Amino acid sequence: MKNKITARVAFFLTAAMLLASCGKSYIEENQDNYSATDVIPVVLGVSGPSSVYHTEYWNYSPNYSRSGSTWDWTVTGATLTLSTDTRTATLDFPAVPAGGLATITVSETTSAGVKSPDVVVEINVLPFTVLGISGPSVMVQTFTGTFKVTYNRPGSGSTWNWNTSDATLQSLSEDTKTATFLFNEVPTNDTVVIKVTETSASGVTSPVKELKVKVIKFCPLPNGIVDLEGSWPGEDAWYDSEVTMANSDEDETTIEVSGLNAGFITDWWGEEIIEGGTITMTINNDGTLVIPRQYIFTTEYDGDPYRYEIDGEGMWDNCGANPTLSIEYNVYYEGKDEGYAAAYSPDYLPTPYFTAEITLDDSKSKKVFENVLKASPRK
Repeated sequence: MKNKITARVAFFLTAAMLLASCGKSYIEENQDNYSATDVIPVVLGVSGPSSVYHTEYWNYSPNYSRSGSTWDWTVTGATLTLSTDTRTATLDFPAVPAGGLATITVSETTSAGVKSPDVVVEINVLPFTVLGISGPSVMVQTFTGTFKVTYNRPGSGSTWNWNTSDATLQSLSEDTKTATFLFNEVPTNDTVVIKVTETSASGVTSPVKELKVKVIKFCPLPNGIVDLEGSWPGEDAWYDSEVTMANSDEDETTIEVSGLNAGFITDWWGEEIIEGGTITMTINNDGTLVIPRQYIFTTEYDGDPYRYEIDGEGMWDNCGANPTLSIEYNVYYEGKDEGYAAAYSPDYLPTPYFTAEITLDDSKSKKVFENVLKASPRK
């Protein structure tokens, strides 16, 4: 009898458990209770520039996308065009608003009709002006220089007007963004002022932007680069120059240069040059010079060898009693991107690069290293 009762109790308990297992899980119950109206949206941010120029247009949109939502936009200080899905607002800035600020107010409404709080974004609207222009700041008489607009303004359609009274406009690109001038004369103050204005597609003209270009009198080398052969005293990297030059066999524009940076590397840097020391330099007909990146010398410090490279550029001049060179250059550990002068400027060195101001002459310049440099960190 006892066994029958136990069996019947077990049967009813099992049945009860089976019935309970047929109920909904916690997740299922909450899914049933979910309503889209429970989601309270928040505009988490708006992408787009915080500063723009008058006459430009830019796109703004939320930093996220929620399926089924729509966005409501209102603006001040700009005109508004919305995309079909209302997620992107295109703003045009036809004028500089009072105080220089435009505003965007945006909210999101979900597919269930729930609206987010408004988010207000301020945009700084700057006056329409000519932005970046690239081109040489120094030109040699009788040569041409090219100047370019280096930016792309949203809402393109601008044109640029170039003029000057001291140089000749030789060519202008079809989009007017590039102008080439001939610097045929040296002005009284040695400076040509190029004036540029930009006119937008809507007819707004910017204030004049002035570019000042120093013009150097051109005095050619009568015999070519052989006129540069010899010893070049002067100042090189805050030391007496040890530079000499000899004609290269490569071509009529390349000359061999020895001794550049020698005083600095051996004294201030404290490394002995054990190999190399001669490089090639390109002498251009327009008064410029270029040192392509190349090996310059191997030094020794604490028993270890160090290989160095050099590059640079500058100007040559033959209008005085003797030719002169003005060079700005960098010296690098082999394969490195940063010149070693940059690593010690401004704490120890006045500039992050080296300069040489040298003249083909027999005179000796005064050593100025002690007056301008701090002691080497190696000493």
